[in-house]
Amino acid sequence: MEDSNEVLSVGSTPSDQPMRIHEDDPAWASRRHLLVFGGASSWLFPLPATGDVVIGRSESANLRIDDASVSRQHARLVLDGDSVTLVDLGSHNGTFVNKLRVTGRRVLQSNDVITIHTTMLIFHAAGAPVNTAATPPHIAAMGSERARPAATLSTLSTQRVIVADPAVVRIYDLIERLAPVDIPVLITGETGCGKELVATAIHSLSPRSSKPLISLNCAALHDSLIESELFGHEKGAFSGAIATRSGLIEAASGSTLFLDEVGELAPAVQAKLLRVLEVHRVTRVGDNREREVDVRIVAATNRDLEADVAAGRFRRDLYFRLSGATLHLPPLRQRTRELPLMASAFLDDACRRNGRSLMRISEGALAALVEHTWPGNVRELKNLMQYLAATVTSDVMLASHVHERIGRVHNTPSPRASQVTATDPRQFRPLADELRELEITRIREALEATGGNQTRAAQLLAMPVRTFFEKAKQYGLNPRRKREDDGPA
Repeated sequence: MEDSNEVLSVGSTPSDQPMRIHEDDPAWASRRHLLVFGGASSWLFPLPATGDVVIGRSESANLRIDDASVSRQHARLVLDGDSVTLVDLGSHNGTFVNKLRVTGRRVLQSNDVITIHTTMLIFHAAGAPVNTAATPPHIAAMGSERARPAATLSTLSTQRVIVADPAVVRIYDLIERLAPVDIPVLITGETGCGKELVATAIHSLSPRSSKPLISLNCAALHDSLIESELFGHEKGAFSGAIATRSGLIEAASGSTLFLDEVGELAPAVQAKLLRVLEVHRVTRVGDNREREVDVRIVAATNRDLEADVAAGRFRRDLYFRLSGATLHLPPLRQRTRELPLMASAFLDDACRRNGRSLMRISEGALAALVEHTWPGNVRELKNLMQYLAATVTSDVMLASHVHERIGRVHNTPSPRASQVTATDPRQFRPLADELRELEITRIREALEATGGNQTRAAQLLAMPVRTFFEKAKQYGLNPRRKREDDGPA
């Protein structure tokens, strides 16, 4: 990608010799900026605190777009304090924000997508407030902290979505605005917090929704298999390649490819993926021909990719390619408004599948759920509700049922317990708690001993590989592989 390490710094007046700063300069990250997608390249464009920024084809424009369909002075950004206003300067082909043509002036909100012919500019405002006036009506009704309204329940593909927490409301507002725009999206957040559901939402609301979403968990396969799975291979390309096979990128042409745990990709695969994003062509393993593809990439990670970039573990140019827009999902423990709604919905579903009467969650059980830290997030909550629906015979879920499975988060001894320990030095805890802690410790130690290789770690513990994968995910133990030490499983 040309000039992938540099961005233009603009002032309030045009300049023939603009100053350049590097992307790793903290200045751009702490201020408003545009992420520009033009042709086969993308770059960051910092915005001044105040003044005007002229966008157009003219060499005197602050942000120059070299396109004959763009007017010499096409549009202007007016920056005044916290306010950023977009003004169309009478352009012939128009200026669009979130696919709506701008007539006159338009106040921008963070993550608004500006389209000028084939060039897209995403406006990022650090710490900018959400524009509730631009929120879709069914979400805007939920945005008031005073009203504390009920949740919105909708269906995406075959999955139900509960939205009640203000932070998640804002995310789904952004999803509706970003979905129709064909740019990459990076979803960040802890393991099990619903990143795949967000990817499904983006695909379902996009023009590509008529085709199925293609997904790949990049952490589930060994490095030697990932490349073939993504890019395909020719017959005889490697041992075991007995037939030519297209990869998931080709399969997702015309659709969306969801790359879960994208931070686990090896450097060689990162380079090939960057090539796909830049030229929209893919080369199979063992072939030298490029095949044209039309694929939108939505990626997710529970890692700090910026830290990985700084440490040299992840390509800087690929990171900026993938993060055309970034959505961060808060963990379940911070979504206290949604937790009881999710618990109830998961419990009802589990009861129906088991063919039993519906259960009610008591106030004590709800308090126990709220107290828990949920290291496995939504996935852990769903698993818990399925377990309790299968094992609890009464129609009411009690706090003791929750504690039996996930333990007591706050072990404040009661007066009666204090009397027991005064005469008995042994400290009793639920056996399930101790077994769970032992399991977490041993899985973590096995991962550390194998450099993050889950297959070898499972072998050390004499545990089925699939069971090991599921438990590592459940406990949020994401492996950090030492790629140079990993060999075939």
